[in-house]
Amino acid sequence: MEEVKVFGCIDKLLTEEDLIILRLDKSCSQPRPDNLTVVSTGYLVSMNQKHFIGCETFLGKQHISSALFAGCSAFDSSKRFEKAAELILRNVRTLVVLHNRNLICDLYSKSEHMTSLVLPHNLRVQTANDSSWSPSKGKSSKLTKLVGTMPAIGIDHLLIDFIPTAQAVHHCPGVRN
Repeated sequence: MEEVKVFGCIDKLLTEEDLIILRLDKSCSQPRPDNLTVVSTGYLVSMNQKHFIGCETFLGKQHISSALFAGCSAFDSSKRFEKAAELILRNVRTLVVLHNRNLICDLYSKSEHMTSLVLPHNLRVQTANDSSWSPSKGKSSKLTKLVGTMPAIGIDHLLIDFIPTAQAVHHCPGVRN
């Protein structure tokens, strides 16, 4: 899972709670809110969920190429968090969620430009009961890579039931692994 290395050491990141790191296409040179921490020559910006929501307007104006969420609540745990995620992640190409609690279809639908969805230590089993699937629901996705692990139940891959798999194949025809 090379995508995680951009954000730091995976072993350290796996111990984090309520950490969000965004990778900007351009260095963050303009004045930024005080509650955002700029790392790595201005290309990485870190914050917690509260500041992610509070800085929605500023972050929504940035072009974010990839994002990492470590130990965060599910996006749908709060309307404000979900709304901020939809605005801020709309152009993201790579999304990494450590300890994911979201439905996979909700994640790949955040950005029509997303090509990689990486879920180390995924906590959400994707079952048929989680999805009211219809082939007409949702847009087609550019996703080509969907990977993850679920060590809590002893497997080094994702566990996805038939209906969510069919939904992903339908909406993400380019997925290879």
